[in-house]
Amino acid sequence: MTNKMLPLLTIVILSACNNPSQNTPEQTNVKDSTITACYSSINDKDSIKLNITIKDNAVTGDLYYNLLEKDKNTGTIDGKMIGDTLIADYIFMSEGMQSVREVAFLKKGNSLVEGFGGVEDINGKTVFKNRSALVFNNANLLHKVDCSK
Repeated sequence: MTNKMLPLLTIVILSACNNPSQNTPEQTNVKDSTITACYSSINDKDSIKLNITIKDNAVTGDLYYNLLEKDKNTGTIDGKMIGDTLIADYIFMSEGMQSVREVAFLKKGNSLVEGFGGVEDINGKTVFKNRSALVFNNANLLHKVDCSK
């Protein structure tokens, strides 16, 4: 009788170990994880800094542009990750006025590449006419940096 109980006992133990309704701390942390990342592009003429927080696919953060012969502007982003592309509203101050424009960044390894394309104004917000036609060249390549610096 003992030999017949051993296979049944083994099945009960294995079933208990593989019960998907029991969450381990690792599973809970992965599901509820928040990622913080910082990126920058600094050269002799221009600087761009982007600090983001990603929770699920929602992205928030701060974006700063200081481009040669253009107005410096700083603001916040609020958007989402669509695959490997960040699409967000950039709410910023420039020359004392608040503006909103859509921005796009494509993740390539440890870098982000800003996307450009035709835009139009809809209800006071500048948006891309066709997101699928955006061009992601390395003109504004932002490298991942240590957020504590």
